[in-house]
Amino acid sequence: MRLFNLVVLFSFFLFPVILSSQELKITSKHSDFSISEQGKPQKYIHLKSDQDLVINVRGPMYINIKFRALVSAEKKGSATFTLSYLRDGAFRSNNEYTLKLEPKKQNRKIDVITEGGYWATEHRWIQIKVPDGEHIYQIPRPAELPEGLILKVYKAEKEDSAILAKPEVSDIPIAPIPVKKEEKVIVAEKVSDKKPVITAENKEVSHKRPAEKTRYFSAALKANVLIPTSRVDSTYALSLDLKYISPLLNNRLAFGIEAGYYPLSGSGKNMDPQIGLFEYSFSITNIPVFIGAEYLLPLNALPLGIYVNGGYAMVFSYSTSKVFEGESYTDGIAYGYYLGSGVQISPGYGFIISELRYSSAYLKYDTKVDIGETGNVGGTNFYIGYKLVF
Repeated sequence: MRLFNLVVLFSFFLFPVILSSQELKITSKHSDFSISEQGKPQKYIHLKSDQDLVINVRGPMYINIKFRALVSAEKKGSATFTLSYLRDGAFRSNNEYTLKLEPKKQNRKIDVITEGGYWATEHRWIQIKVPDGEHIYQIPRPAELPEGLILKVYKAEKEDSAILAKPEVSDIPIAPIPVKKEEKVIVAEKVSDKKPVITAENKEVSHKRPAEKTRYFSAALKANVLIPTSRVDSTYALSLDLKYISPLLNNRLAFGIEAGYYPLSGSGKNMDPQIGLFEYSFSITNIPVFIGAEYLLPLNALPLGIYVNGGYAMVFSYSTSKVFEGESYTDGIAYGYYLGSGVQISPGYGFIISELRYSSAYLKYDTKVDIGETGNVGGTNFYIGYKLVF
């Protein structure tokens, strides 16, 4: 009957819901540039002459970029330049700007530039509309700005036509068709009689990547070392974790169920008022079930993922105790909670996971071993396992 209940719990979480995933990561290395804006220090990405800003992004989504031009401290007036970006090495957008230099005096808008020898222009915004699929964007320093460009990158929720970048055009050069010296007489033919011949020169090449497959669930197989809270020996454990990935919070929130197995054992001596000192031993088979939520922290700068989880714990427990060469059996269900945190890293397919978790589930056995006592069958857990997302 209890096994039937476990099957029902697993089935409850296996229902299809569409998931849309959005990610934005800056993968290039660059230096920071500090200014003081409205009395608060502000950190900008500094693009020098030998650097490009590289952004890996999964669309559809919008990227907003706030930028300023850098000029030498002696320059006056304004700076005119072309800010361009390249998508997937094939499509370019060119955008021209003329920005005035900020006043070189202390005021509430900009009063200090911490990098010596430079001054900044007023800021502008540009919005990039990212199509569906995974894309790579490259933003170089404009050639008109030898001192460099400083900028910040944000995610945007909707389109802003006032700052939207100009339409992208193909950046792949087309080889010219060689001109033959001999002239030929061209005879007009009916369109219906001949079909156009597609050659290598006029064949259209598609650079759009196929859309990534929508992912609904995750499944993980884990091994565990359990250090119990109660006075029993440390033990091993195995578990299977199934989760539904929710579209909430940029697909970082997941709900699921985990079930497994771990044994507990112990022995000792006890004093009975009627029979005196006696020895005992016991073994407990436990089937834990954890029902809860998991949140993946937004740490795009790191090559790994960090998550936290927690929820409801329920342990189906079966005990065998031996006293005076006799055996007694009992069972019960412990109820409690669990809290944990872990890391995950992808070796190329799936994720290797490691987790530290504390679980607490109380159970009262009516046996000679622990008459009248309430025991905690949980403890500190060290997990390691492998997870697939599908």
